[in-house]
This record gives sequence, C-alpha cells and structure tokens, in this order.
Amino acid sequence: MPRVKLTEEEKVERARQKHRLWRAANLERARATKREYMARRRAEKPEEVAASKKKWAAANPEYIRASSRKQYHKHPEKAAARRRRWRISKFGINRTDQHKLMDRCHAAIPRTLPRDVRDDVFSALVVAVYEGRFPKRVQPEHAKTIISEHYKQFSKFDTVSLDAVVCEGATRGQLMGIY
Repeated sequence: MPRVKLTEEEKVERARQKHRLWRAANLERARATKREYMARRRAEKPEEVAASKKKWAAANPEYIRASSRKQYHKHPEKAAARRRRWRISKFGINRTDQHKLMDRCHAAIPRTLPRDVRDDVFSALVVAVYEGRFPKRVQPEHAKTIISEHYKQFSKFDTVSLDAVVCEGATRGQLMGIY
C-alpha cells in the first residue's frame, strides 16, 4: 500500500490533534505551563499583551457585555426557564433550603397528632411558607395556627347544613341523595 503524502494543512492539523490529546491527558500540567508563560509574557511585553487584549475584546463583545453584569446570559429565555425549574417560589427557596424547610416543618408539628392530621398540617404549613404567610424559619406557633385551621375545616362535631352549597350549585343534601 503506497503512503499518501500529507499536505501542509493536514500535517498541521495532525500536530494540533496530537497536542489536544496530550493536553487532555495532562490538563493540570498544561494549565500550569500556560500560567507560567502568560506571567512571563506580561512581564516582558506588556504593550503586546494589552494590544492582544484589545483585539480579543473587539472580536468578542458578548463576553465583554457579560463581564459588566452580575448575571448575564447569551440566551435569556433559556436562563429564565432554568431559573424557573430551580426556583420554588418568588421569594427564593432553593433546593437546599427545601430540605431545611421540610425538617423545620416536621419538627414544629407535634408527634401526638394522628398520622393523617400530621400529614395534612405539614402540607398546609409548607404551602403557607411558600405563600409568604410564615417566615422560612417555622416555629411551633405557626404549626398551632395551621392545626387550629385544620380542625376548623375538618371537625367531627360541627353541625352541617344539608342546604349548604358544596360545589357547582349542588347542595350537600342533593349530593347525599336526600333531596
């Protein structure tokens, strides 16, 4: 099989590929070498470094705009979607705070309550924090408020009117089949 002669461009590309592979295998060493080279170059030729920075800034205005802002995204709609996925509420409970919030809510609810009531109170307490009714640091007093609301809503001993409208104009008596 005859050997194919490589053009000058192909030789250069092969050398670049070889260098890329070496750099990937020796990343820390390559970074250290680059830092040393840049430090030496800044000390020896400051005018040349400044000119190359200006040239780079003219060619990359997107990066310059990004550096002048605290948070900049090339595609703001994608960034907004990403923030929506990670943010839980408008006042900033992120994923790490979620676990802390749940632990605090569980700690604030008394263990003496029945399991089903405790679960309902826990859910209502978390929703109340997300709505902004209570601070992120949930206290037992906040849980007591939710517990009393729960018992007002689901009381076994209240008298209930059969004429009371329950949903979509239907009364409780109609739903039970009495009327």
